[in-house]
Amino acid sequence: GDDSTTSSSASSFHVIEVDQPEVQEKKMGNMKWLMTKETNDATNSDSNNKHHSISHLVESKKVSFLPVNFVTDNLQEKLTSHEQFSQNTTTTLSIITMEGVTQYIPKESTADTLKKIHNIVTVGSTLLIT
Repeated sequence: GDDSTTSSSASSFHVIEVDQPEVQEKKMGNMKWLMTKETNDATNSDSNNKHHSISHLVESKKVSFLPVNFVTDNLQEKLTSHEQFSQNTTTTLSIITMEGVTQYIPKESTADTLKKIHNIVTVGSTLLIT
């Protein structure tokens, strides 16, 4: 990969969490629960915390979830058609997360996934993979 970085402010990034559809459903359910809890939490009324809240990040589309079947779906097509993914721009960095995915999919699918991501992300973007 290219180790170059792009000049960018903290406001010009987005996180795309990529996982199997059934796992994404569970994660979204958990996020909704956390957002409801956060809304009801009196300590979050501090305006300094508002821009760092889960609700703010999701509502501002800084964080989004992309369901992908790594064996049958074309990750490149799914990412490039995702509204929050900015292909080949120098102003928006992507943080793509794939937590706990690779041990469940064939090695060939993992290799293909990594190649496709490498070919389409903005220089300076990050892939978090476990």
